[in-house]
Amino acid sequence: MIFVPKISIIIPVYKVEKYICECIDSILSQDYKDFEIILVDDGSPDRCPEICDNYAKQDKRIKVIHKENGGLSSARNAGYSLAEGDFIWFIDSDDLIENKAISILSDYFDSYADIIKFNVYILNKKIKKQKLDIVNTFSGTADCKKLCSIAGNACSKSLFPYVWRNIYSRQFLEKFNLRFIDGLSFVEDGVFNSQAYFLAEKIVFLDDYLYVYRFRQSGLSKTIADNFNYNYYESLALYDRLRDENYKKLCQFPSDEYYRDAGRFTLEKIYQYMLIPRVYLCSDKNKYKLFKMISKSEMIRKAFSRFDINEIKSRSLDWWLFWAVKHRLYMLGHVICKFVLFKDHKVVIDPNAFE
Repeated sequence: MIFVPKISIIIPVYKVEKYICECIDSILSQDYKDFEIILVDDGSPDRCPEICDNYAKQDKRIKVIHKENGGLSSARNAGYSLAEGDFIWFIDSDDLIENKAISILSDYFDSYADIIKFNVYILNKKIKKQKLDIVNTFSGTADCKKLCSIAGNACSKSLFPYVWRNIYSRQFLEKFNLRFIDGLSFVEDGVFNSQAYFLAEKIVFLDDYLYVYRFRQSGLSKTIADNFNYNYYESLALYDRLRDENYKKLCQFPSDEYYRDAGRFTLEKIYQYMLIPRVYLCSDKNKYKLFKMISKSEMIRKAFSRFDINEIKSRSLDWWLFWAVKHRLYMLGHVICKFVLFKDHKVVIDPNAFE
């Protein structure tokens, strides 16, 4: 008898030998057994390839792909090419799923949903486990009209990022040939979802917390300490552009509130938490040049045209940074960052700002 799984779980694997066993074991321990796991070894230089092969020898539901390193998008696409389940779940290899997660999801397998979305726990060294702030603002079933209404706050409520907090109907993905953009190294899931959500005819939003996201501050800090990553900046700019293009093209009931919300998100999350810290905590000497390049970019200027910073009640140093950049006083903004905000070379990365 040929085993045909109900859900395919795709896990890209790269330099996670410390975490991968815990990830896989959280899936194998589920009481719902009708699944397959596709481990995509993305050219990992550690013991991950061996660990993946050992798991495959122990359980016939596990498939392993070994490939040259190509990044998350490439790995997820490779895993999807082997998937046989009716539903697809993309999981990160250093994360976990909750007990009975698949069993809870299985109650909706026959609901004809294109996407099923759920809530997430965050896990780090200081806090064992807590609910992540990016919760579903709506519970129940949404058609395209309701989804467009929810998308009025799509960015601030993190509707698009994180493919691992959704499962997708394979029939739906095939219908629209939805894949990740090969070569896109960052926020690839946000680009993917900015299409998927507006192409879906039915999305189920659950209140259940089914996923455990492992927040690794040390890894992020190490990345920031290196030279400024232009690919990271360009990926965020591409996400910002494609997100808006997909909304304009695919949302059947557009709202001006979406553009205001997108502007605020770009300033407070992408600019303030994801780009500026990387300028002032990297080893590049010409920080003013980098700061000015980002602050003059189409992405940031567009954000200022959409969101009135005077809606921010606090007149903190962050607000004065926005004020200076909005008025193109880039040297003033640079001084605020270099000699005040990042004087001690420390930064707190917001776990609710997607990576």
